[in-house]
Amino acid sequence: MKHKFLSDLNWVCQSPFLMDHDFSCEGIDTFDTTPDLPDDWQSMEKGRIGHYFEWLHQYAMKLRGFDVLAYNLQVQVEGRTLGEFDMIYRMGDAIIHRELAVKFYISRESQSAWNTWHGPNGKDRLDLKMDKLLNSQLCLSDQPEAKAFLQSKDIPEITHRELFIKGRFFYHWSDWISESCTFPDQAAEGHLKGWWIDKNNLSELPMADYVILERSEWLGSGAEKKHMISYLELEDHFATIERAVLLVRLNDYGAEIDRGFVIV
Repeated sequence: MKHKFLSDLNWVCQSPFLMDHDFSCEGIDTFDTTPDLPDDWQSMEKGRIGHYFEWLHQYAMKLRGFDVLAYNLQVQVEGRTLGEFDMIYRMGDAIIHRELAVKFYISRESQSAWNTWHGPNGKDRLDLKMDKLLNSQLCLSDQPEAKAFLQSKDIPEITHRELFIKGRFFYHWSDWISESCTFPDQAAEGHLKGWWIDKNNLSELPMADYVILERSEWLGSGAEKKHMISYLELEDHFATIERAVLLVRLNDYGAEIDRGFVIV
């Protein structure tokens, strides 16, 4: 358990950022040894991946001694919710609003346009998410009502904004093996990458052992071998799936080569 906690924590701290944008920030120093395992770690790990990501980020910031003024602060005005500040912290004279996101996108069209990049189950889209982050969530402190709300909470006026977005882009298997992937516009240099393949085309994958990842295993690098499946079992196993499944491809020594989604 401690190995997975450390792997996930360090992934949040120092995995590559997903996008280039005007609200860049630094990563968080990684941990060489495992911090004390929080009592609520298992319950958070099994919850929604976005909540788990934010919880790990909050824990890392706390351990590193950041002067955090607020986490998940909902702006309530006359019974209405104007929005939420993911995090507000102080760095010297700066009061920084940081928004957090972890996202996994595939493109069925192998194009760079944001509106062609969807979540693995088609319920999210890169252009909509970036528009919300850049033009709504990060601009919350511009609203007079939000400024007054922060003042009522004795939080100084926001001076800087940051977007802390991690995740992975997945490219069609044929583009992946031919090294001809078309990156999304403004994808960060060195962003994490993977492949995707339709469940009806699994025979195109190479002969290897694979590991099926639970959603709680999407962040860090350690894949539990209890979900191992051979190449010969792939088609039968995925014949009836109704949601996308993330696989890790292993080399002959049991180490990860790459990872990809099997898509319905």
